[in-house]
Amino acid sequence: MATVSFTTPCSCATAVSDQSGGTAIPSTHHGCGDHGGDTTGSFCYARGGASCGEAVASAAFPGAYRRACGSPTAAPPSRRRAVAIQSVEDAILQLLGGQAANVDVTKNPDDSFTATITLVDGADGTSVATYIEQELVAELAVEVGEAIQLTSEVVLSSGSMDAAVAKTLGAVAQQDPHLQLAHGGHADFRGCDGCLFNFLSARDLSLNVRTAASDFRLRDTLVHGTFMTEVHVASLFRPKQKWMNVSFWAAQVGVNNWGWRMVNGTCGGSPFTLGPMARKVCEQTHVHTNSSSVNISTPEWEIGIRVRQVFGRVSGPQHRLDVLMTPHGSEAQLSWLPHGIVGHSFDGDGLPRTGRLDDYSGAEVTTQAMAEGAIDGVAQDYRVNQPYDTEFRFSRFRGTMSSPVSVVSAPALTRSASASEQE
Repeated sequence: MATVSFTTPCSCATAVSDQSGGTAIPSTHHGCGDHGGDTTGSFCYARGGASCGEAVASAAFPGAYRRACGSPTAAPPSRRRAVAIQSVEDAILQLLGGQAANVDVTKNPDDSFTATITLVDGADGTSVATYIEQELVAELAVEVGEAIQLTSEVVLSSGSMDAAVAKTLGAVAQQDPHLQLAHGGHADFRGCDGCLFNFLSARDLSLNVRTAASDFRLRDTLVHGTFMTEVHVASLFRPKQKWMNVSFWAAQVGVNNWGWRMVNGTCGGSPFTLGPMARKVCEQTHVHTNSSSVNISTPEWEIGIRVRQVFGRVSGPQHRLDVLMTPHGSEAQLSWLPHGIVGHSFDGDGLPRTGRLDDYSGAEVTTQAMAEGAIDGVAQDYRVNQPYDTEFRFSRFRGTMSSPVSVVSAPALTRSASASEQE
């Protein structure tokens, strides 16, 4: 938020409401400032200790709505130009010179940007990551004509991911949905409209996702696919038989990829709701939200969930969720090897599980892959009925410390299905 100085004091005595439309911000937190790149006048904002004439939105009330506050007697200094998301995306694609297959940029409540950069097959992930860390932000400022704050994450495509990188990243379910599995495996998974599937089942931990149908454009192709729109995590603290349930809802975020009610759940039966920059601890499960993501940490697993806008949307959800699942330590240190559509790739043998991929060539495509070859059984075996269900055919939730960690698994495919096999 840019700071605007006025030649005469202005009055902001009337309370304004936060972006959720409910909580009134006390007059002691008011000040006058501009609305990003808005040049139509001055407005009341929550302030964080600044004088009335030099106020910015405070972290305590990041979504404060503006209200008319009167005009300055003289024109304010030149204001920082609002930088469009599309401009940042285009600039990153140009600067990476064909190394990126896709760039998703979101704008955070503090006017900083977050970029998810998906590399093309064969891209040198290490070199790109080094360039992004050391040079991208400076060169981006030249391209868009304004210095910006940028947090970036590099997502490697199946063709650029090796076993070492996969081990570092854990396993990722992202986009529509593409699965980057442990040890360098990969598969695509369509799911079905409104259906819940278990993606990770471990001792005292279960993660279910809901998929929703979506039509969107991927460059020149119209895709009839799906996205993940809900993630539901159930964890159990056995000594007290105390449950923690946590849900992330893509439908609860707005145009800037955050919302006051994007995360909710229960701890020991007591409900809670989390917006950005909040924390919740329930025995050994820790939940921490950022502006557009949540991290859930248990004694054996780290789960990261982020929300992204659906680009090229034709119909269906406006936002989607991506999920990162990483064990603390090696698989040999887990009390029970996990299962689930994604979790089963952490099967302890160190080998990739590679399954069916969708073919996106053509003017119009309907995704069909259900991770065949990378999972035991079929996708229907992983269906659950309720968000926090822990039981399905391959559930590992009730594993005990004395249970054997090794399980018999179906052999993984060593190649991707051909386009003809997918029809």
